[in-house]
Amino acid sequence: MSRLAAPKRVLQLRTREVASPAVGWSVVEGILVYASWPRRVGAYLIDVVAFYSPWIVMPAVNSVVPLDVGRRTLLGDAFVSLLIVGPFGILIFNRWVRGGMLGQTWGRAAVRIRLVDEFTGEPIGIGRAFLRDVAHVFDTLLLYLGWLRPLWHRKRQTFADSAVRSVVIKG
Repeated sequence: MSRLAAPKRVLQLRTREVASPAVGWSVVEGILVYASWPRRVGAYLIDVVAFYSPWIVMPAVNSVVPLDVGRRTLLGDAFVSLLIVGPFGILIFNRWVRGGMLGQTWGRAAVRIRLVDEFTGEPIGIGRAFLRDVAHVFDTLLLYLGWLRPLWHRKRQTFADSAVRSVVIKG
C-alpha cells in the first residue's frame, strides 16, 4: 500500500446508503444513521431557548424582587451582569464545550442526536464546534440555503458541517 493512499472512511466501510421516503438520505445499515432535518431544527430551537433563558427568567425575578432602578445597588449590578454575561456563558458551555466534547448540546440530547467527526465518529472537540458555529454565518448569508441543505444532501450536512468535516447522527 502506498504512503499517499487516501485515509479510509471508517464510518462508511460498514454502511449502505438508501433513499429515505421522508427527507433526504439515510445510512441505515451498520453503525450510522444520519439525523433528519426536523430533529436538527428541534435541537436548535431548544438550544436557542437555553441561550435566551436569562433574558426570560431575570425580568420575572425582577418583578418578585424589585430593584431600585434610580440608583446602583449590588443586587442591581448582579442582575445586569447576569443579563449580559449569562447567555454567553450558556452559549459557550452548551454549544462549544458540551457540544464539542460530548457531541450533544442540551437540544441534541433532548431529540437524541449527536454531532461527530464524519471520518472517526468521535465528537469534534471544542475548537471545531466553535468553528462550525462561525461557519454557520455562511449558511445564513446564502439566503439561508445552507440551513436547508440537509434536506437534499447525501450526508444531511449544512455547509458548516462540510467545512469542519462533521455529521449529525441519531443516537
